[in-house]
Amino acid sequence: MSLIGPVATLLAMPAMPFIIVLSFLTALLGLVFPAGAIFMGYLTWLPCRYMLVVVSLTASVPGVLMSGLRPGAMLMGIYYFLLGILYWLYKHMLKMPPSRPNTNPASTLNLRWLLAGIAVPVLFFSFNLSPSTDQKLHVYFLNVGQGDAILIQYQNQDILIDGGPSPQTLCSELDKHLPFFDRSIEMVILTHPDSDHLNGLLEVLERYRVKEVILPQTRSQDSLYQSYQNLIAEKAIPARIAETGMQITMANGAVLEVISPFAFK
Repeated sequence: MSLIGPVATLLAMPAMPFIIVLSFLTALLGLVFPAGAIFMGYLTWLPCRYMLVVVSLTASVPGVLMSGLRPGAMLMGIYYFLLGILYWLYKHMLKMPPSRPNTNPASTLNLRWLLAGIAVPVLFFSFNLSPSTDQKLHVYFLNVGQGDAILIQYQNQDILIDGGPSPQTLCSELDKHLPFFDRSIEMVILTHPDSDHLNGLLEVLERYRVKEVILPQTRSQDSLYQSYQNLIAEKAIPARIAETGMQITMANGAVLEVISPFAFK
């Protein structure tokens, strides 16, 4: 869900009538007068270009995309069960004979308690059916195409290893495993500064509150890696250089150990 979507819609909607009418005229002219259709096509391009610029500019605003976890079968079952109760109550109220306006505050209070009784279970299950809240260790190899990105979740801790080549793809994959209200990642680890491992991490530092960064042992002077280091400094994120034997302690005594921290670049 994009928080800036309504703004983008308001800005882009004025172009829609022009796009529809001019596109229709272009197609119509193409049947009888191709030369005129070419000219009309250029006119159609103007509102289309305006809409593309609006969408591109609003989509580039950081931090406006919010996505939650996909609900499981249990949550969906509860949702439809409660929806059925609400429908039954609605039909029951329609069958009631009309009466004078209700001035009894007790009945209003009972209705509020009923709605609260429906809302609380939904919120409870929404927050507690998230995979990241159980006691198991989860390791997700994210589908980022060429390159690597691995998300490790244990209880309430999130560790991201590498970010793949595309910020958009990485954020889309993270949205599948991190609930929308979780805007923090405990640790981000970069194994080496190749673009197919590093590109996505730049957006992660912008989008999430990263508590610590682990860097590889490298002498790379690549501009992308320099930008990554500058962003770490700008965000004042604590950073460490990986060393052989370094241990990263997670919740409940779980330990990750660095075996080979050297990046040959």
